[in-house]
Amino acid sequence: PSSTMMCPDDANIVGNVHGGTILKMIEEAGCIIGTRHCNTQNEDRCVAALVRVEKTEFLYPMFIGEVAHVSADITYASKHSVEVQVKVVAENILTGTKKLTNKAALWYVPVSLQNVDKIMEVPALKYDSPEQEEEGKKRYEAQKMERLETKERNEEVLPSVPNPEQHSVGFSQSSLIHLVGPSDCTLHDFVHGGVTMKLMDEVAGIVAVRHCNTNVVTASVDAINFHRKIKKGCVVTVTGRMTFTSNKSMEIEVFVDASPLLEPEKAKYRAVSAFFTFISLDKYNRPQPVPPLKVGTCFHKVCHIIKPGSMVYLNIHFSGCSHIGCNSESSYTKCDSHFDYPMRALWIGRVSYYTNGLCKISVSLSHHCDVRSHGLFKSLFHVFLLSHCLKNPAPLGELNWKSVFGKKKITNSLQILRRFPLLPRRNHKENSPTSLIA
Repeated sequence: PSSTMMCPDDANIVGNVHGGTILKMIEEAGCIIGTRHCNTQNEDRCVAALVRVEKTEFLYPMFIGEVAHVSADITYASKHSVEVQVKVVAENILTGTKKLTNKAALWYVPVSLQNVDKIMEVPALKYDSPEQEEEGKKRYEAQKMERLETKERNEEVLPSVPNPEQHSVGFSQSSLIHLVGPSDCTLHDFVHGGVTMKLMDEVAGIVAVRHCNTNVVTASVDAINFHRKIKKGCVVTVTGRMTFTSNKSMEIEVFVDASPLLEPEKAKYRAVSAFFTFISLDKYNRPQPVPPLKVGTCFHKVCHIIKPGSMVYLNIHFSGCSHIGCNSESSYTKCDSHFDYPMRALWIGRVSYYTNGLCKISVSLSHHCDVRSHGLFKSLFHVFLLSHCLKNPAPLGELNWKSVFGKKKITNSLQILRRFPLLPRRNHKENSPTSLIA
């Protein structure tokens, strides 16, 4: 374990310890123990390189003057990767009270100091029981599959909108440009994962503050995937944009793009991506409501083709029985079934690709309607995506997404929709879209 006194340099503008500072401490602890383990048997010296951070929870805020105790343990080792679980405890040395503030799981791979493209083998780990090893193997397989699904995506960041409306996506979208220097790098001149995560947290915090104009803190970070290494001398552009707001939280998507400054012939590439969740605090450090996110029709244009991981902003009008579509008169799908739930709502969906040929669409409803009371919610959104994004209207039972994903034909909409948590069974007419998902 390591202990560090939190100083003013570690604070954000309101006195809490910066979430990025905590992420950096977590990564450093993981790197140290991972590198130490990977060099116990290898003759060719190596260093543990961060490839993934599982969802990181920020349980309590940490304040200036407190001592951060960071402890790390290796909990699983495969042939070429190692899992490190890290806990952060904050101690008030005046009162002696301690509290668990953060916990995270990180995955590292050992890379040779002589050749950073060479992945070394990880020494075997001794487990307390076969059950412990089996649980670790399950976690390894799960993160391996998700890393394949969220592989590098060179998406274009949404362009800036002139005179954006307050509380819209464009209003709070922010970017930070940073030149990678020696102090940011490891022994082999590649950026520390903790440095990158701190920059990402900083940009996400700026987006959150611009949206709600209050004190904000990091609540959690979804899995961070490091797609490619960033070398010393690169210019990194860190961009954040608001993707969803609930009553008291904000989800922010953050990209890290890198471009070699001294090698202009090499193209910019997407290096890291993640989703951050922030909450707004009042003057007593209690969570408070945040303004709802306004999603304008100008963002519909980026959704003509479904791309893995792309955000889909939709403004859908359900008018009883005739049309399902967006503000564009040319993009709608007629449906033969009659729906008894006229409503108007704002949807935000995230699309990700599954290697077994399935597609996952995570959808949230921002306001005006409780989707849990409407069994038609999933199929309506699915019909809309089919017509608006694929430009290939077809019955729900005759889908062919091969032209988009280059994988096998999908002939049953249930293959796509079963990735959602199922709604309670309802009485629907046979062959209606909702009957496919009930």
